[in-house]
Amino acid sequence: MAMPKQKRMNFFVPYSLYQEINEIISFSNISKSDFARDALREYIKKIKKQQLKEQLKESYLAKSKLNIKISKDFEYVDTENI
Repeated sequence: MAMPKQKRMNFFVPYSLYQEINEIISFSNISKSDFARDALREYIKKIKKQQLKEQLKESYLAKSKLNIKISKDFEYVDTENI
């Protein structure tokens, strides 16, 4: 059975947010659905970027002890041939 290309979502927003969305789409000439899809895509991108930054940070910190040890092991190599 094939997955549907689109899935309906119903959700509530505060009235003030609803007014802002209506104001934006009135001069942007896009539908509420397009606006919501674009906003959700951007938010997902933002979250994934934050997750990647956190993963990189954790990875760099995990490798830092090893990098310091390697650096100390080769500390005198640069001056051996002088």
